Amino acid sequence: KLTPKKLKFTKNFLSYEKFEGSTLYEVINNSIVKDLLNYLDKNLWQLKSKKISKEFHRDCLSFYKHKTKSRIDLFYKENIFNDRIYKINGVLRKKLSHYMNQIDWKIISKGIESNFHGDLQFDNIIFNNKNKIFKLIDWRSDFNNKTIKGDLYYDISKLYAGCILPYSQIKKGQFNFAYENQEILFDFQVNNNLIDAKYELEKFIERKKSDINRVKIISSIIFINMAPLHIEPFSHLLYFLGISKLAEVLK
Repeated sequence: KLTPKKLKFTKNFLSYEKFEGSTLYEVINNSIVKDLLNYLDKNLWQLKSKKISKEFHRDCLSFYKHKTKSRIDLFYKENIFNDRIYKINGVLRKKLSHYMNQIDWKIISKGIESNFHGDLQFDNIIFNNKNKIFKLIDWRSDFNNKTIKGDLYYDISKLYAGCILPYSQIKKGQFNFAYENQEILFDFQVNNNLIDAKYELEKFIERKKSDINRVKIISSIIFINMAPLHIEPFSHLLYFLGISKLAEVLK
């Protein structure tokens, strides 16, 4: 019920029947985000276990810490930037390795075993305004090679990251990035509806007694993980945005 009808797949492709609607980036507002979170909470995020298993703890540690470190290595291999101090948008930031070492990975790895989407950003959520129906597309294939369960915090953090960085505008090249020596400058516009959506999401996180700092850290990690998967200058923006957001939450 969460996806459009008539899912078909072959070895390398899957397809759905066309679902009439708009991506959430096109129509987002407070009311829709509130309805979306209630919908996801009721229909998607079904808990698999109230107590975290040792196996799932290891899966989360591998997914968040080890995968991120391998992605950082890949970024350094393919780009001119490395692990050093940079001034980012006028603020002197420490090395990324410094912030990575500050993260309490034990806490980050205490995930919530849940049914999951895995790439839950607003371009992957279709909303039919007439019938008030949500449909989810482009699901992640696995969570650390597991298909039955993932970390609820990851889904929430994906939404949070999408409130910070408007992917729909970024795809159109609506951002600026420049650098000279160790000074980095970037900017992009975030409309008021996304700012309101972020506030609505934070209220939901508080209401569920979840850890907002954990969401902010995972969101920052998401940007860094994405960096080597894209071409410059977007890859550079993702990397330095991730550092900036990590620095802010870890203080």
